[in-house]
Formats: sequence, structure tokens, C-alpha cells
Amino acid sequence: MIQKNSYIYVVDNTGILISKCIGIFPSRKKYTNSLGVVTASVQTVLSNSKFKKGMLVKILLLATKYVHVRKNGRTIRVNRNIGIVLKDKLTARGTRIKGLGLQEIRHSKYGRLAVLLHRKL
Repeated sequence: MIQKNSYIYVVDNTGILISKCIGIFPSRKKYTNSLGVVTASVQTVLSNSKFKKGMLVKILLLATKYVHVRKNGRTIRVNRNIGIVLKDKLTARGTRIKGLGLQEIRHSKYGRLAVLLHRKL
């Protein structure tokens, strides 16, 4: 589960490495799980990135440390919170996604992002 002040590792090629959650959509919620959208502040970036430290971005969470249970009973647990950076219209800002990609993303409203995934789990 992600709440305010949680750190999120970004796994796309935007140049952002780590960001810190400062808000959750919708704003009345206190926490969110996988496939939730959060507002985050950029904490660590690569030197050649167009993003700067302290900028605000929207992030779609792909997986959290908290256990994700599928409908068939399987559970998925990762060792850190991971997400990708979004544009205004809920499309990916990067062109590639490294690492883990949840199969549930294909059947959600973010299904068009599944093209960017390299491998399934």
C-alpha cells in the first residue's frame, strides 16, 4: 500500500529514478494499491533528464511491497514500490518499461500501456 511520504522507484526511461508520494487520487483516499495513480515529487534524477529534482509528476503504480492477490489465488510480492510516469491524459511519458509488468494492466483502463511492457508475470 502506498500512502503519503512513501518512496516509489520509477522503471521507465524518463530519467527519474526515485520519487516521493505527496498525494493520492481521488484525494479523499489515504492509501492506494497497484494500478493506482499518485502525485509525486521527484527526488533523484539522471543528469541528462529533462526533469529536475522537486518537480511534480503523476505516477501509475505497477506493484507495491504489499501483497497483490490475483483472482485465481496467486500472490505477487516485490521488494520495492515501482511505477511509471504519466502524462495528463493517462498515457505513458516514457517509451519503454523495464522490469516487472503486471498482467492486470492489460485488462484495466490502462490497457494501452501494455504495449510498452517487455515481460509478463
